[in-house]
Amino acid sequence: MSSRHTISRSGPEGAFERKVLLSKWALLFEQIWPRAWIMLGLAVLFIAVSLAGLWPRLPELPHKIMLGLFGLGFVGAVVALLGVRWPTRERALRRVETVSGIQHRPASSYEDTLTLGAEDGRTAALWRAHRQRLAALLAKLRVGRPAPRTARYD
Repeated sequence: MSSRHTISRSGPEGAFERKVLLSKWALLFEQIWPRAWIMLGLAVLFIAVSLAGLWPRLPELPHKIMLGLFGLGFVGAVVALLGVRWPTRERALRRVETVSGIQHRPASSYEDTLTLGAEDGRTAALWRAHRQRLAALLAKLRVGRPAPRTARYD
């Protein structure tokens, strides 16, 4: 499998490449959302404490401790958010296959190449038939909606 894939704008391969790209975006969102939710929750909690007027009522040391805890929590959330990486093609293919529920991994199999026996006419014909069957299955693949689980993240 090559690490570089060009996107053909037309035909079934172009549609397949668009599905892979959309799957990558969905995977990225699934990684970002739980981490962003933590940051958003901390910001809302900080604003609520501020609007409730609790900061002036706290003695100096607890005030500084609370601000420090909010700061540490926010820095931790930013570090977690910076840990997000662009999904690999393999993960995107696996997601498309999982969401689609089609057996025998057609997207991953479509990425395969014929290395041995390419010069043999029968082998080449069998390989072309296999690729045509996989191309028909590619049209049935779905990306699906992102499913970020905010209860936990990987």
